[in-house]
Formats: sequence, structure tokens, C-alpha cells
Amino acid sequence: MVVQALVERVPCEMPPSLIEQADEREKVRHLVRLLRAGVPRHLAERTAEGGDERRRDAVERRLKAEFLLRNVAEKERILVTESEVDSQIRAFASRQGWREERARSYMEGRGMVRAMREEMSEGKTVEFLLENASTTELPPDEFARRHGRPEPEAEAPAAPEAPEGDE
Repeated sequence: MVVQALVERVPCEMPPSLIEQADEREKVRHLVRLLRAGVPRHLAERTAEGGDERRRDAVERRLKAEFLLRNVAEKERILVTESEVDSQIRAFASRQGWREERARSYMEGRGMVRAMREEMSEGKTVEFLLENASTTELPPDEFARRHGRPEPEAEAPAAPEAPEGDE
């Protein structure tokens, strides 16, 4: 919720070429997920190609969120320490029943350590934002105006009840 509010309220234009690249990567990821799930190739390809506009909008929102969270983390000096990363690698190794060295090698070989560090940084940044957020209660009409929703309608008077026996 806080990330969505950040993306909606902070003006930030992403370069179209960056959005296109990220959209293409997301399309490929979706295709891979479908193929791994056993969907026939022709159907998976058609499905991955569909939903272009919706996927592109989601990709753009995600890019904006990542950009804004990274900027907050840099400004506020929110860091993920090596010991925090090591702890997560040990936890992964334990869940897999592997030695820590094997887990680290596996994760590094697939770019997972960098992705995990980014995810941990985003999580810490969201926590920071939540801890430091201030809230303001708004009357319903002001809330509706700010969020582009129609103003709540006044309650219509109840229709008079028909007298019993007059059917």
C-alpha cells in the first residue's frame, strides 16, 4: 500500500526504452513460467504475447517503485549488510539441506544474491517509510476528490412503506 501510494504521488517518468526492455524481459519470464508449468509451446507463446497493455502498465509501475525505493534507500542510507545477506544464504542452505558454500555458489551463479539484496533493501526501505509516515484523516468528500473517485452521494430518503393490506 505504501509503495502504491509512493508511485501514485511522486511524479516520475521512466524512459520508454527502459519500459520496453523490462516489458520484453517480463514477457520472456512469463513464457518460461508457462512452459515450466507444462503448457504447450504454441499456447504458452500466444498467452505470453497477450495482455500487452496490462503487463506494460504493471512493468512501468514496478520500475517506478524500484526507482523511488532505491532513491529513498540511498538518501536515507538504508543498507543491507553482508551479515544480513549471509544469514539469508544460511537459511536458504538449511531449507535445502545444503552446505552454505553450495547454496552460495548456486545463488551467485544465478544472480540470486544480487536479487535477494535488492529485495531486502526494498523491504527495509518500505519499513522505514511505514515507520516515518504521517497520516491525516480526511473527510469522505476530500478523499474522493484527491483520489479521483466520485463524491459519496447523500443518502436518499427511504421510500414510504405501503400500508398493510393494500396489495
